[in-house]
Formats: sequence, structure tokens, C-alpha cells
Amino acid sequence: MKFKKITYTLFLAASILLTYNAIAADNATEVSPFENKVEATDIEPAVIKDLKVLGKDSADGLKNFGSDVSDGAKDAGQTIKKDISNFADEVTDGALDAKEAVVDALKVKDKTETTLPVLEDIKLPELKSNSMDAKTVKVEVSSQRIPAGTVIPVKLETAISTTYVDTGDQFTAILPADVLVGDKILLPAGSVIRGTVGKTKKANFCRKEAQIMLIFDHIVTPAGKQLPIYAYMTGYSNVNYEGYITGGTSYAKEFKKDASKGKDIVVNATTYGVDKGLEYWGGVPVVLTAPVCALGGAIGGCGYIVGKSIYNVFVKGDEVNLGKGTVMNITLAKPLDVPVN
Repeated sequence: MKFKKITYTLFLAASILLTYNAIAADNATEVSPFENKVEATDIEPAVIKDLKVLGKDSADGLKNFGSDVSDGAKDAGQTIKKDISNFADEVTDGALDAKEAVVDALKVKDKTETTLPVLEDIKLPELKSNSMDAKTVKVEVSSQRIPAGTVIPVKLETAISTTYVDTGDQFTAILPADVLVGDKILLPAGSVIRGTVGKTKKANFCRKEAQIMLIFDHIVTPAGKQLPIYAYMTGYSNVNYEGYITGGTSYAKEFKKDASKGKDIVVNATTYGVDKGLEYWGGVPVVLTAPVCALGGAIGGCGYIVGKSIYNVFVKGDEVNLGKGTVMNITLAKPLDVPVN
């Protein structure tokens, strides 16, 4: 605040001095010869007096400001000196306390050192350096083998039909009964068998039946063990020599049935002619009725076979439809080793 007052005073003095010089210059150049001349010496003593007063006030202000600054510096120095002294005392006290704590701890150690066991006196068992070597650890795993050729019944858990499945589709089945070797259960009932649909052939005209091959990949035991298997379909009525499950009908099968039916027509017709010929006139008519009926039966039987054969040309074969719960047999193509521990 004092510094602002001093600055203001100096600014005011400078302004008055500049104003005075300006007025003096105007009076010296613009005074008319008809007016009374005013000499600069008439106003100079008053201005000088004012300036002296202002200078004295400024000097007093600066002197007071310097005194205030000096007093503040002395107070700050005393405060800092006092704080440093207090901090030094606290550091010294802390060091003494720490020293006493260390001395007490050493004393306790000296008192108890004789009663504590020395680590060197404790005998530890010797360990062989290679006793825990992972490369030398051997784990005994035992298994029991189910021989190749073993027939295992399975029950489908997934319905399969050639009308909607394609090659690569997955299916599942389960074991409906335990698989035993001797009296030991190796594969318990309920074990899951997972498989893949192999090649498929759709049904077509001329009684061409659908075909599908099922590939059994692995067995999952109730304990979670996955065992790869190699097996093929057996024990199912519609499995051909290639391992395909068929729709059950074909043109050849139908022709065979139709030919058998045509033969029955011929036999029945001939038998009828013989029986009727023997009924009358002591069997004399048989020489006529038997050939006639046999000829009629042959014509009828052949006509039946030809007609059915033409009909089957325009008929599609049967699709393969295996419902959920269908039971069939598979035969192991390779031995199956089942872990038992």
C-alpha cells in the first residue's frame, strides 16, 4: 500500500513539473506586447516550494517502506531459525529412540540365543538330485483289450433318414447294455457313441432304393474317456455287402417277387385243371383240362410278371428311415484298448 502511495506521489510531481514548463514556454512566446508581462521568476518560488514538499513526503514514504521490509525480514528469519531448531531436536530424539530400540532387541537376542536351535544342528533328509526328474517319472497305465470281431449292440439317439441327412452330418447312439470281457465291465451301459454320416444315395425310379453308410468314430464313457473305434454295421436286415444300409427294396428284388408270384399263378392254374378233370367221367377230361389250365396259367403268370416289371420302372425305391431308438449291431474291425485305471 505504501509503495502505491509513493508511486502516485512521484507521478503527481512529474505531472506538475511538466505543466509548469509548458506554461512557462507559452508565456515566453505568446504574450502580447499590449499585455502586462509576467516574469517566470514570479511563480517559480511557489512551484519549487511544492516540489520540495512532495520530495520530502516521498523520502519519508520510502524510509518507512524500507523499515517495514526490514522488520518483516527479521521476523521471518527468526521464525525459520526456530523451525529449523525444532526439526533438529525432533530428528535427534528419533535417532535416540531408534538406537534404544536396537539395543533392546540385541539384548533380547542375547538372552534367547542360547535356547534357540541352530539350523546347522537340524538334520534334513538327503534328497537325490534326480528323484523328481520329470523325464524319469514313469506312470503305469493299464488297459484291457476288446478283441476285433466283437459284436456290440447300439441304440440310435438321433433319427436318420436319407430324405434329409447328407454326408458329414453327425449322429449319436448309446450302448443299451454293458460290454464285458470275461466278467469285467469295460464299457458300461449308457456310454455314448458318436458317428458321422458317410456316403448317401437317394432313392430313384426303377425301384432304385436309397442307401446310407454310417461311420462310428469313437465311444465316450460315462467317465468322459473318448476311445476311437473302427467298426462296421452288422446284424441289420437291410445291410448290403458294401456296408450300406438300404431302403429294403430294389428292381431286382421286386422282379424276383413278381416272378415267384407268376410261377404261383401257373402252378395254381394247372392244379385247378387237373382237379376238375378228375372229378368227371372217371378222370377222362383231365387230359384236356390240365393242359388248357396250364396254358392259361402260363399266360396269366407271364402277363403278371411283365406288367409288374413295367410298373416298377416308374416307381421310386424306398428311402432309408432309422427312427430314434432303432437297435442295430456293430462289429469291431480293430481291437479296442480300454484304460482300466
